[in-house]
Amino acid sequence: MTLAAIAVFAATCNIAPVLSDQFRSSIVDLAVDGNDLWAATSYGVAVYDRSVDPPRLVASLPVPGTTRLVRLGNGVAYAGSGNTIAVIRKSGRSLQLLRTVDAGAPVNDMLLTTLSLYVATRNGITLYSVADPSNPALLTTFFSNAVTSLATIGSTIYAADGDTSVEVFSASPVIQRLGGIATPSNAVAVDAQNGKLYVSSAVDTSVFVGSGVAMSRAGSVPFSTTSMAPIAGDALFVSSTDRTVRAIDFSTPGTPIDLFRDEVPISNGTINRVSAVVTAGNRMYAAAGDSGIATYDISNFSSPFTMRGAAFANGSSIVSIGSNFYVGRATGIAEFSQSLVPARTWDGSRADVVQDGATGFLLSSSGASMTLWTLTSTIPQPVGSTTFRTTVANAVLIGTTAYAVLADRTLWSADFSQTAPAPQQITTPGINPSSIARSGNSIAIADIRSDATTLVAFYATPDFSAAPVTVSVAGLATSGLALANATAAVQTFRGISLIDFNTQIVGVLPQSNVDIARQLAFSGTSLLELTDTSIRVWNVLTQKISAEITLPAQPIAMNVAPQSNALDIVTSTGVVTIALDRVLRMPVEIAAPNGNAFYKKVVASAGHVYLFDGRTIDIYSNTLQYIGSVRPPGVIDVAAGDNGLFSLSGNMTVTAYTPDGILRSTATITDSDAQAVSINAVNGAAWASIVRGCTSGACEKKTIVFDRSLNQTVTMTGSLTDIAVNGNRAYAITDLPAEIRVIDVSDPFHPATINSRAAEGTVISIAYSNGTIRSRRTARRTSRRSPTYSAHIHRTAR
Repeated sequence: MTLAAIAVFAATCNIAPVLSDQFRSSIVDLAVDGNDLWAATSYGVAVYDRSVDPPRLVASLPVPGTTRLVRLGNGVAYAGSGNTIAVIRKSGRSLQLLRTVDAGAPVNDMLLTTLSLYVATRNGITLYSVADPSNPALLTTFFSNAVTSLATIGSTIYAADGDTSVEVFSASPVIQRLGGIATPSNAVAVDAQNGKLYVSSAVDTSVFVGSGVAMSRAGSVPFSTTSMAPIAGDALFVSSTDRTVRAIDFSTPGTPIDLFRDEVPISNGTINRVSAVVTAGNRMYAAAGDSGIATYDISNFSSPFTMRGAAFANGSSIVSIGSNFYVGRATGIAEFSQSLVPARTWDGSRADVVQDGATGFLLSSSGASMTLWTLTSTIPQPVGSTTFRTTVANAVLIGTTAYAVLADRTLWSADFSQTAPAPQQITTPGINPSSIARSGNSIAIADIRSDATTLVAFYATPDFSAAPVTVSVAGLATSGLALANATAAVQTFRGISLIDFNTQIVGVLPQSNVDIARQLAFSGTSLLELTDTSIRVWNVLTQKISAEITLPAQPIAMNVAPQSNALDIVTSTGVVTIALDRVLRMPVEIAAPNGNAFYKKVVASAGHVYLFDGRTIDIYSNTLQYIGSVRPPGVIDVAAGDNGLFSLSGNMTVTAYTPDGILRSTATITDSDAQAVSINAVNGAAWASIVRGCTSGACEKKTIVFDRSLNQTVTMTGSLTDIAVNGNRAYAITDLPAEIRVIDVSDPFHPATINSRAAEGTVISIAYSNGTIRSRRTARRTSRRSPTYSAHIHRTAR
């Protein structure tokens, strides 16, 4: 989007722009040259200075066609735009279009080497010599199929052409087709990183290893990729066909490891996807369409990585024990090392839920049955099993005794040191357990109550004959229970409550009710909150969020072993480990992205321009230098004059500002059963239009006039649709009644209607010039023009 200031020369009817500025760029490709960040912006090419955060626009250049690609080399840029290749040079702070080359068809991809430029179009692959970088010379066109993407490994070129193979060519000493590589589905894009070939279809990306045409498929990820950028070795940043940016380690292609995941902010535009990623130094940049350029600080993002995730299906629960963790699933139990190496699996004939564990032991349940496993044997064997009277909801293990809360909200125990452990019900007077947690030998039980409170009972030891310490918190627990020493955590509608049983003091973490926690867990002085998309790390001492990590998929459960820095998570598609001592080493998006503005209205005064996007009013000088912004709550319309800025909000509040956006005063329209419609500025007065009485079936529209201090002076019938002011006269369109009016505004705080007439059709705008009133209607036949009127609103032409 571009805002232009227009100069009009009445004598010759010439209209010429005085200045313009760009507020929207659809960033679809990126390339880096030192501190210059080049972007293909759909309408052309732009260069940003990446020595600052976020990168600052230096220069832009329109290019004919839709510009989708930019490649850099030999001191120039090559932009693929529609059917042309544009050759562009940066000179100081400006861009110069050297020439365009007709590619004969839309440019789908470009591959640049030192002396050659390969261009993929629907007509095949065209080779240009760039021995003279500013003047690409056509050499030959080979492979006449439509090609969508190109990649190179050494002197070998790989081409995707939409079928179930990738075409392979030798580029040296002469262009020669070597054959094809079979792919499991139609290949739409290829990329090459660190000697591996990545082939994307509409639904997945396959990894091929080998050389030349002798490539074999070694693994895949279940999404299509649009771009890749190196981190180190086979660790790559990857963009896909949505707003997601990922980091994945492909060192072992058969089991790719998720390292990072984030989604760029959604925009108000139509292009909401990441089409390219590039890395340079300690920054990663994402071409995020109408969200602009997303910038990430990757200064600390290096091996060993904070998060590692691997695919694993049907997991439902997880327990961490030392250097391993265990996942309950629909077909038994699976063991993993903390490095995500799969180990043993067992008990495959039933669905298991892993509940708790200790060195050498794992406690699991399946329906109403419970088993304690010894982990020291080659294949884990049961120490003992027992069956309760109904389904086990959750359980903890102290020594070899299990304590279980059942689905009927009763508490039971089972001593697995006995040959045949018999379930024993534990009496908890006045407490109906809904969940249980332990810390060492201490136990906490939560009771969700009918009076909309949650009672938490704390037992310092598993001696349930002793009276517990009990604390009640407002609201029903939504998260289960977490316990560390004598401190419990539970979430209700108020947020996450921290309960100190030593003092019986309850505190609520600030703003901790934003999301419903799936689970809570303690790790040292940190409280871990599992949300629908992330793991949130709270510092219990400062009561602030110290880190938040977006997970590769929706999480199901988490567990961290005592005195361990490894947090283990099972998700809907896999397992994840997070090194809690390295949570601050993840990529961090720079807080102020180089985004776009989608303005809906522009108003201007003698020295200012105000741009309104429906929520925020951005203030610029008349040379389009940014001054500041105001964001009145619920604002629906804005108006401005030489004396300042006015806004009208949905709560019927009128607000006045200085020209630079400093608050002056506010006023509230007190009419009952009313809604705000619009606001206009007339010679220093604010005219606010409202509609009232519609719920009773008798809609009335009127306009309320305010003076500079926002005192109401008079009202007029009808709401203003549009108004044009010329000296002491205003020419207005109103609704209910639908009229065109001439108004005396010599005293703008007490306007007087001089003349009026019924509007012809639905008139939406009005203008006045040299004694003639011009109006515009919403829809008209081409044979009938909108009427014009004299200054006294006598019709003069149609």
